[in-house]
Amino acid sequence: MFAAGLVLLASQAGPGGGGGGPRAPDLDLAISQEAPKLTTEMTRFNVVAKNIGSKDLDDVVVDILLPLTSTSPQQYVLGTVGSKSPECSVAPSPSDFTKYSCALPKIPKMQGSTVTQVTLFFDIKLPQSAQPISLTAMAAVVPAQEVTPSNNAGSIVASQMFTSLQISPFPSTVRIRSCTGAGLTSFFECEISPGSISTNEVTFNSDGSITFPPSGVGYTGTWAQSGTGLTMAYSQNGQVVASFAGSG
Repeated sequence: MFAAGLVLLASQAGPGGGGGGPRAPDLDLAISQEAPKLTTEMTRFNVVAKNIGSKDLDDVVVDILLPLTSTSPQQYVLGTVGSKSPECSVAPSPSDFTKYSCALPKIPKMQGSTVTQVTLFFDIKLPQSAQPISLTAMAAVVPAQEVTPSNNAGSIVASQMFTSLQISPFPSTVRIRSCTGAGLTSFFECEISPGSISTNEVTFNSDGSITFPPSGVGYTGTWAQSGTGLTMAYSQNGQVVASFAGSG
């Protein structure tokens, strides 16, 4: 089991002129989700960078590290990426795509109570996962120029919606797709290597039992549905050999 995460790192390149004086920049970085979406839809996230300090903030680069699969030996982005802010580019290269690098313009200092902010956005279609998908924003700025590093971090757990599809009538023939792999918690990871996916058909009965085809001699099973959730278990000779719990 794993918790997929998305991390944002901000760094300031070059000298910023803190110089030990009272005037200094203060970067405040936060991440938010616009609205919960179905796992079949793109979800938009916003990253807001503010300068609440008394000195301009120059040459800020924000790295958006996307959530990764638990596949081995190579990891991939856990989800399908969509649109993004023009300030953001794929880094380091499309063949090794795990993050965006976003070069921001100078963020002016506070003027009275007026705070300047730069907002980045990116869209990603997150799959159903057995673990919550956590997103974390972390900023790393030259310590001599940063006033309050404690406001350089924030986190959010992605909110997802699932389709409620009731199984009926009975008996119902159900096509099951599965794959082998250690520590996988999303079928999205199976689809990365489709050659590992196998398909078989079973029958869901109204009493919660599963009937297998003749090739499945010795197997029995149970299933249950509640709202958008579905649970299922396969047994062989009275021993549970496989189980499933997920949402539609």
